[in-house]
Amino acid sequence: MKKCLLINFLLIFSLTIIAQSGNDKFENEWIKVKQFEDKDLPQSATDEVDIILKNAIKRKNNQQVIKALIYKNKYKKQIDSNDNEGLFADLQNLAQQSTNPAETALLNSMLAELYQQYYTVNTWSINARTDMIGFVPDDMKEWSRNIFVDKVVGYTNASIEPKDELKKYTTSQFEDIIQLGEDAQEYYPTLYDFLISRAIYIVQNIFPSRWHSDPFNIADIGISSDQILKPAGEYVVLAINTDHRKEYIIWSYYQQFFSDLLSRRLIPTVVLMEIDKLNFINQITSLNYESKLDALIEMEKIYADSPSSIELINEIVNAVNSNYSQDNTHNQLVYDWCKKGIGKYPDYKRIDLLKKRLAELERPSIGMNGKALYYPNQPININVVYKNTQAIKQPVTFELYRRGADDGSYNLVKKIEQPLVSETTYNSDTLTLNLGVLTNGRYVLTRIEDGVEPKIEILNTNDKYEFVVSALTSFTRKSEENIYEIFVVDRMSGKPVADA
Repeated sequence: MKKCLLINFLLIFSLTIIAQSGNDKFENEWIKVKQFEDKDLPQSATDEVDIILKNAIKRKNNQQVIKALIYKNKYKKQIDSNDNEGLFADLQNLAQQSTNPAETALLNSMLAELYQQYYTVNTWSINARTDMIGFVPDDMKEWSRNIFVDKVVGYTNASIEPKDELKKYTTSQFEDIIQLGEDAQEYYPTLYDFLISRAIYIVQNIFPSRWHSDPFNIADIGISSDQILKPAGEYVVLAINTDHRKEYIIWSYYQQFFSDLLSRRLIPTVVLMEIDKLNFINQITSLNYESKLDALIEMEKIYADSPSSIELINEIVNAVNSNYSQDNTHNQLVYDWCKKGIGKYPDYKRIDLLKKRLAELERPSIGMNGKALYYPNQPININVVYKNTQAIKQPVTFELYRRGADDGSYNLVKKIEQPLVSETTYNSDTLTLNLGVLTNGRYVLTRIEDGVEPKIEILNTNDKYEFVVSALTSFTRKSEENIYEIFVVDRMSGKPVADA
């Protein structure tokens, strides 16, 4: 049974233009809502939102009406996750009665997202149903996947259709209902920019994954796997066929948005959408490393004159790191790209992305490793793995301690001064450290940095190396039920050791 419409206000209320008579933001009321939300009281928050909604309707404050509906839906879902059909009806009626293209477009975008979210939450059960052709049940709980796709795409199309009108409005004019990030005006200056980017995001969330029974096939849209990766300037002129499936409209959305952005020279937004498209392709096709890296490098060349190319360099670094090689050859690429970006655009607002990566790459480190057990009266060599030791102010001194057999105390055996010179600041080098011939016992090797003596007891495993020197080893044998024999033998010869 369908839920009742919101207080029947639609019989007497019609939306007006954005220059509305009511301009109250209901700030005190929204503070109360936030307080209830922080206390995890969704019903109390809903009651307060209802008051805002009633007053917003009375004053014809359209943005506050929409904002209140959004929050009302949010809290209703917290109270009852299935109680959301009323909001569908409310927004549909608002959209039908609206005479302002901007408000109508926003409402259509909200409806598209609502249907997408409902589908996402119920994906498993919806996908199990056979597609219904030419028939839409009254109860949304009976809909098949194709009906949800039709609804979502229908509303995303409607949300961006009045393109020229939407470009007359700035996103800041809708700050009551659009959560603006710090750089929203730069990247999405008009309402059209905001809505088409939302349309892309919404359709991404109903797009068949690569594990779907009928996954995306690039050939279905009439282009090749190389063409779909082309940068915006080449991508916009491709003859893409989106008729195979409704959700394939997303490839047309990318074309429309790229074309418009390029005509206005909004390169920062172009770069972000290039990255978005590439990551989406990777998500639905499992793009191989070489193809993704090549596409990013080609884009970086195209947009190199824009500081926003730093975003592409950051993605290149991500791609290289995701293909980590054990020989650290990837470090050279990461280092070169970071240095290039930092050197070219040191004042870019997000340059810290590369600075932090470079700092992590060049962080000095010294590690020690070797065997856990050594034979006595033979030279003992261990490996020292180090990086960017030039950044360590004082010479590194290694200290070898022998553990007391009775009290576990640490007794200094020797200090070893060993120069460590790294060939690069970003790759690890390995040196063989000779500890000499040692007698039986338990040993700990550590190091002094900047003249500070370490407290061995609290050092983590990365800062110390523990090993045993012994000629003996042991094994057990079960001779009878619940009876075990322990044998102690020479570790090298295997001969039993008497009285061990």
